[in-house]
Amino acid sequence: MVRQMSDEEILRGQLMAQLLEGKLDQRGVAQRLAITVRQVKRLKRRYTDDGIAGLISKKRGRPSNHCTPELLLTQAISLIGAYYADFGPTFATEKLAEQHAIKLSV
Repeated sequence: MVRQMSDEEILRGQLMAQLLEGKLDQRGVAQRLAITVRQVKRLKRRYTDDGIAGLISKKRGRPSNHCTPELLLTQAISLIGAYYADFGPTFATEKLAEQHAIKLSV
């Protein structure tokens, strides 16, 4: 699977290469990336184990842990369309919570 790298990840890769070549120290890399030395040590370990692919975010392409399930959203949208189409967003969510026990943010 091919993953695209962000500019920040490309910079991390360049700095990790310079770190392994001895051109930079861990403190210098930490300052350039605005992270702690401990995080640099973790990145260095991942870079030596997995190469440049180890620096790519593992969360990319995955849904958020806090997202509302699709089934609940579909149900709420259909209820709003059927009963609360002329309501504002706050009042519609209040009615969904009262009448249908569906609790959503505005």
